[in-house]
Amino acid sequence: MKNLSRKVSVTQIAIFLYLTLQSGVKVDAQQVLDKVIAVAGSEAIYLSELQNETQLYVLQNQVDPKTPDLQKKILENMINDRLMLAKAIEDSVAVTDDEVQQQLDERIKEIVQQNGSEARVEELYSMPISRMKREFRESMKKQLLKTKLYRLKFGSINVGRREVEEFFAAYRDSLPEA
Repeated sequence: MKNLSRKVSVTQIAIFLYLTLQSGVKVDAQQVLDKVIAVAGSEAIYLSELQNETQLYVLQNQVDPKTPDLQKKILENMINDRLMLAKAIEDSVAVTDDEVQQQLDERIKEIVQQNGSEARVEELYSMPISRMKREFRESMKKQLLKTKLYRLKFGSINVGRREVEEFFAAYRDSLPEA
């Protein structure tokens, strides 16, 4: 429970920082190359990272970049991802280079299939496939670490209909309406 309250407070702080930065504070763009918009665990999240994640999300999911609260939701996900990654490292979760390479190859293959050709993917990402593999390797490794942690912590949990109904009955008043 202690970790959950820490996670919530870090998330709240990160969102506060993000909203504060979006409130219209004027900064000379020639003086500032990048700025910290949140801190998750011991890692800073930079505005440029949020912008890159948003651009990638828009490209991959074909959504309007002006969707309300899109950057806020992406920032929340980035914070949660960083906290999970920190926990995976703390718990000594590990992945092999072969696992990373296999997942990376599969993901690139999916992207190529979705877009029709390697040439189209290279055009969309403004880089050759070989560079994409190099640049996305660390990201894939982090994703695999988080996935392994999730499976270790929650992989054996089985929830039946009865448990769901009991939960709903107990927390009905605090659940949002759909």
